[in-house]
Amino acid sequence: MAYKVQYKCRKCGEIEDSSSVPTFLDIVKMIQDIPDANERQLVTVSWHSCEDGSVGITDVIGAEEYTYGQEDTTQ
Repeated sequence: MAYKVQYKCRKCGEIEDSSSVPTFLDIVKMIQDIPDANERQLVTVSWHSCEDGSVGITDVIGAEEYTYGQEDTTQ
């Protein structure tokens, strides 16, 4: 079992998945272990190329479980 970390674009609303277990574990660890948000080194904001060609900002919105070998190959 692994996790896909989900990011949502602020501009177009598209949700992207990143199959990164280490990123997900870092998110959980950083939230639980470091009370001062300014000391966190995990980036929870990224960028996204919207369909209209513009650049949007994405935020981590959650994670979902998936099984290795079950990745979506249609994208």
